[in-house]
Amino acid sequence: MTAMQWLILIVAVVILAPLVPWALRKLDFARQVRGSRPERKPTGREHPDVPASTPNTEAESLALEAKARSVQNAMGPH
Repeated sequence: MTAMQWLILIVAVVILAPLVPWALRKLDFARQVRGSRPERKPTGREHPDVPASTPNTEAESLALEAKARSVQNAMGPH
C-alpha cells in the first residue's frame, strides 16, 4: 500500500471509530422500544447522582472562604 492509501485508511478509521458504538447504541435502543429486545435493567453497579442527605456546613464554609480568597488574589489587593 502506498502512503496515500495508508493515510486515507487511518483517517477513515479515526472518523468511523466513534460512529460505530453510537450507531450500535441507537439500534439497541430502537429494538428495546419496539419490544423485540427486552429492556435492560440496571445491574446495581451503576451509581445514580444522588446528593448527600446531610449537608456538611463546615465543608461548604471552607469552600466559600477559598473561593473568596481566590477572587481576591485574582483581582489584586485593595
